[in-house]
Amino acid sequence: MSNLKENMTDILLGSMGLVWGIIILGAGLIQIYLGFLGIDYHLGSGFAFGALGLAFVLRIMFPLTIGTYFGVVDVLGWDWYLGVIIALPGVLFILPGLVTVIFQSLFSRSRY
Repeated sequence: MSNLKENMTDILLGSMGLVWGIIILGAGLIQIYLGFLGIDYHLGSGFAFGALGLAFVLRIMFPLTIGTYFGVVDVLGWDWYLGVIIALPGVLFILPGLVTVIFQSLFSRSRY
């Protein structure tokens, strides 16, 4: 009986990881879509597709993050604080990489 309980617990815990992965993937896709809408609304579809190219080819997410805010506020008509809340995960993923690049440039200078 104990072995069956352990197997069921393992299956449930493994399934929760899959469910969370799907939820996070869905939230990321929604954020990309809202970023595309915001950039398309303000700058046009060429810039929106360019921002998608930057995101997927060069891994530069900042334009889509800013576009997400404007997509929520201007396109959907929601309040500014909801735009900040929805765009905040993008900023939180950008900051560690930015700090790393700054520290690398400060501490790995070659002396001439």
